[in-house]
Amino acid sequence: MASTLPPSTSARSQAQNAKQAYITAGLVLVAALVFGWVILPRFDPERARLDTPAPDFALDVIHQGEPGARQRLSHLRGKPVLLDFWASWCMPCRAQAPIVDAVSRHYGERIHVLGVDTGDEEAAARAFAMETKLSYPSVYDGDGSVARAFQVTSLPTIILLDAEGNIRLFRARVLGQEELKAAIDRLL
Repeated sequence: MASTLPPSTSARSQAQNAKQAYITAGLVLVAALVFGWVILPRFDPERARLDTPAPDFALDVIHQGEPGARQRLSHLRGKPVLLDFWASWCMPCRAQAPIVDAVSRHYGERIHVLGVDTGDEEAAARAFAMETKLSYPSVYDGDGSVARAFQVTSLPTIILLDAEGNIRLFRARVLGQEELKAAIDRLL
């Protein structure tokens, strides 16, 4: 024979279960809000890379350089270095290129600007650099190893290094000319 609880005990138990469910849901909501507003911003991947030494590399120059030349990043120390990671098939990269070119022309010899083509066919990269008449050299990261070393996960990505080779700006999006100039001016 099955036993049943008196109706008052069953109703009280259901009320307690409902109350416990609301408390649990409230605590989960508070924890999610704290995580989203306090903890998550500290794990911003762009911010995490700041003030760290840039990994060195040597890549073949595909534009604005001697045929067969290789560019080593560490040889550019002594001035700020603006790295523009791009690919010919990337539409936002096509929007970023003339902005970086204008910044390169504006600062001239006071900074180094280097385009880094990644995730692309070399012939397409060379054609894009010629077509856009970039005033700064570009190198070819055919196997993507340099992009991986810098933890570049989307294009375009702009990385600004100080004269000692430390990362001072890391942005995985199109940057405006004024934003780039402001970041560079802080390093000059």
